[in-house]
Amino acid sequence: MAINKQDFYNALKNAVIFSPACSDKCRQLQTFRVLEQGGGAAMKAENFGATVCDKDKPFFWSRAWHNNKFKGAPTWEFPALVVIERSYTVDRPFAAMNTRKFEFNISVLDKFSVGTDKTVCTGCAGRTINEIYEDTEVLLFQALSLIGKTRLYEINGEISLYTPEMVQAMYDAGMIRSITESQGWGSLQAQGVKEQGGYKAAIPQENLYGNSINLVVDMKYCDETVWNFDGIENMPVMLSQACKTCG
Repeated sequence: MAINKQDFYNALKNAVIFSPACSDKCRQLQTFRVLEQGGGAAMKAENFGATVCDKDKPFFWSRAWHNNKFKGAPTWEFPALVVIERSYTVDRPFAAMNTRKFEFNISVLDKFSVGTDKTVCTGCAGRTINEIYEDTEVLLFQALSLIGKTRLYEINGEISLYTPEMVQAMYDAGMIRSITESQGWGSLQAQGVKEQGGYKAAIPQENLYGNSINLVVDMKYCDETVWNFDGIENMPVMLSQACKTCG
């Protein structure tokens, strides 16, 4: 069994879905989004650039939309866990089996409340920017900690990343018919991914602040394409036969 990017995204999405509830909404992850590079404008949109087709896919999840039973267009709230794939390298590009090192930027962002009565300094709206930095750092590393605990499972015929606690909860809920466990993928990443660059993120014009980290994650790929050569006799003749006078 091997994982791909969508499995990784699903694991991060689960970190949002199962983010511990808190009396202050700003201290629980509310939204997950995979953005393309340069897609930051989506953070201004009511739907975060998502559509109804994103339901049950690994690129978007919103607690607000979930609580509304996914009715209508997607809605969402901060704090948001945002992932951008920045680049990747391949050790053997022409080989059927290779390892791809993906560089992801993973951020937790929240919105600073402007114009609130700062004589009331409690609750989400009363936070300073420095407090938002602290809260988002906690949420970011909570999510990364969950990734570090994931293992590769095949459950009901589908392969993905889950933590043992998540699998136990699924079993207790009667959701599991068959299961096969593979290696601890998260622990391997935790051992191999070290000293990655993190920083305070800010988009002041949008009053957005948070924490970001750049991570390089290894994934093994195996191409098993079976090429179809049926009807090859009806394909155009080779160029060397068709153009005898070409220089």
